[in-house]
Amino acid sequence: MDESRKILFRELLYWGMADIKLATASQGLSLNPWKIRQRRQRMRFVYEVAQWLHNLALFSALDFERFDEERFWLDYRQFQRKYPSEKYPAMFNQTVEELLAKQ
Repeated sequence: MDESRKILFRELLYWGMADIKLATASQGLSLNPWKIRQRRQRMRFVYEVAQWLHNLALFSALDFERFDEERFWLDYRQFQRKYPSEKYPAMFNQTVEELLAKQ
């Protein structure tokens, strides 16, 4: 894998972690059922982001030795079926599109 591709994968990992950090930040206590439901949905989404990206973090630390990119994109397609891309933060989406374009 060339260095520019490694950088894009690491950028994707960064955006995923930033999204998880933002979603799990304390937002105070709310008894509003709509807000509770919305927060629960958001937590499910970032849990799935973490599930999808956790192996990427490991392979990034190993400089992508034995990284199975085909498996990574298979997992992405499964994730995408649950969460259509228009729900992702813009920078996250842009990095995925760059990686797919250079595949």
